[in-house]
Amino acid sequence: MACVDDVTSSDSASLEVFRDAIAAGVDSVMVSSALFEKIDPDNEGVFSPVIIEDLLRGEFGFDGVVIADGLGAAASVADLAPGERAVRFLAAGGDLAINADPAIMGEMVTATLHEADTDPAFEERVTASAARVLALKSSVGLVGCG
Repeated sequence: MACVDDVTSSDSASLEVFRDAIAAGVDSVMVSSALFEKIDPDNEGVFSPVIIEDLLRGEFGFDGVVIADGLGAAASVADLAPGERAVRFLAAGGDLAINADPAIMGEMVTATLHEADTDPAFEERVTASAARVLALKSSVGLVGCG
């Protein structure tokens, strides 16, 4: 079960640090697996298009890499199949999934590839995520040509 935050809303002062970091040009933001009842009562942060797309990318203007907070061994997502975790995170607008359990990586990849093969919009979403991650890697010297 996810940690439930029944205090934070989209205009809470505690989110100013994110607005400030984004305004300063931060390259990535990690999204919590907590359930923010006043922002999206139906989805944990890592699975919330309201938090990722509407708030971070929309209202805050963030165009960098959105990283998941633990989709592998985290108790907050344990009731979901690993493949569903990966697909839901990416579908919500996330880019880079953290997974502390290598045993489930194959299932996450297989589910992502299957969803991309059957849903053109999801495939576009994953392609956009891959481009953001590669751009970040390139900006810190981890990707090069030749």
